Amino acid sequence: MELLDGDQLEPGKSKYVQFIQEAFKTKGNGQVVNRGEIIQDDHWLEYLNPGGFRLEPEWVVVVLAALVYAATSY
Repeated sequence: MELLDGDQLEPGKSKYVQFIQEAFKTKGNGQVVNRGEIIQDDHWLEYLNPGGFRLEPEWVVVVLAALVYAATSY
C-alpha cells in the first residue's frame, strides 16, 4: 500500500493517498469529498480508481485511517 518508509508511517508517498488527495484539492474550504467521488462501480464491483489500480473500498479505509493517524500524530 506504500504507506511505510522503513518502519515509519509515511502515507504521502502512496499512489493511493495521492489519488485521494487530488479529490480533496478540487474542493474548497468547508467542502467534503463524498464516497461516490472516489469510489466508483465497475461491473457491479466498487473500486477506488477502477480504470487504474482498482483498490477495493475495504483497503481505502486503511489508507484513510493511515492519513488520519499521520495527521494527528505530529
